[in-house]
Amino acid sequence: MRNRDYLKMGAVIAIIGLLAMSPYWLPNGAEAQNVAGTASVVYAHAGAPSNGTSGTLHGIAKPGSLLCDTTNGVLYMNTGTKASPTWTNPIGIGDGQVTNAKLAVPKVSVISQTILKSAFTDGGSTSGTKTMTTQIPAGAIFLYSEVIVNVAFSGDTTAVLTIGDGSDVDRYNTGTPSIFTTGAKEMGAPSGTRYHAAAQTVTLTVTSTADFTNVNTAGSITVNLYYLATA
Repeated sequence: MRNRDYLKMGAVIAIIGLLAMSPYWLPNGAEAQNVAGTASVVYAHAGAPSNGTSGTLHGIAKPGSLLCDTTNGVLYMNTGTKASPTWTNPIGIGDGQVTNAKLAVPKVSVISQTILKSAFTDGGSTSGTKTMTTQIPAGAIFLYSEVIVNVAFSGDTTAVLTIGDGSDVDRYNTGTPSIFTTGAKEMGAPSGTRYHAAAQTVTLTVTSTADFTNVNTAGSITVNLYYLATA
């Protein structure tokens, strides 16, 4: 389980815990009374709620009422009417609801792509190049590169990787890290300009010792590019 999954789970558990301690909390859609004698707006329900005139808590839950799906750990709000509830997940803490796209900028984003050696264009000598599918967007401030060698680019004596922009061959890393063996590789700090006034295509260059053709065609790397999105 990834860190963000633990964070989502923790947020859900915390909210459920707070609701459970409330004197206005009753299970399975039961309605409580607050100190003023009016209906509580917090409900518990096993499973995802349904919408409409025959939906979950129709005729009971007022607009703005909260419902906790105790089966899946998701919090919903009635954004419809008392007669016809519409249950939505407004704070995005359910499984699959917290996405980077929903976060406001500035935020840390990542471009990730797995690339085979066979996808590289052989330069006819010791090196091959490959452009990544997704560009680094305008306004981005580049942070760090991470490369995981899934299948070694073996077959020649050496194989090293640089990550650049087509003009500056190592804009997004420092040095010439080896991808001749498997594992996570330290790519070093970016050696070029970090700020992107315009969107930029990323170019990978693999250089071997004698001939790029000799490099293992099954070679595979996953490239992760981390940047601060500002727009």
